[in-house]
Amino acid sequence: MSKLIRDKIPELIKSNGEAPIFHTADDEEYAFELDRKIMEESIEFARATDETQQKEELADVFEVIFAILGFHNFEFDEIEELRQKRKIEKYKQQVEDTNPEAYLKLRLIEKSTELAQTEGLWAKRESLADTIDALFDILRFKNFSLDEIEEIMDTKREEKWGFLCRVILDWVE
Repeated sequence: MSKLIRDKIPELIKSNGEAPIFHTADDEEYAFELDRKIMEESIEFARATDETQQKEELADVFEVIFAILGFHNFEFDEIEELRQKRKIEKYKQQVEDTNPEAYLKLRLIEKSTELAQTEGLWAKRESLADTIDALFDILRFKNFSLDEIEEIMDTKREEKWGFLCRVILDWVE
């Protein structure tokens, strides 16, 4: 079952009378689990069927992005600058797909998968910029504001599950 979880999850499991078995990931395992998590959350967004669920899932994707930024000691502004530069270079053409929403969902999954498979700090930095770019394209297409997504992220962190952290849930008894 090994799964990267938020820091409040073990307490929530305990409050339900169950016994979580978990451990703290070392750097190698944490990096691997973050890569796995970005793909998982991107797929969950793509499968979301209504606006509320889509916003929730986008908030989860952003949460993983911020965890990856922190793990690699990247500054968001640095990645954002790179994202803007690459957007001008790579995405000048308009989406010509007959189903732009499906295209954008697929692009997020593709970029998240590339991010998960990328090795090396420089390449990871560039891949992060591409993944964030895919997220912002979805926000624009869906007319979701980043403030709305950040509010959902804050709610999940404070009221529900906490922050994504190095805790790996192995099993619940």
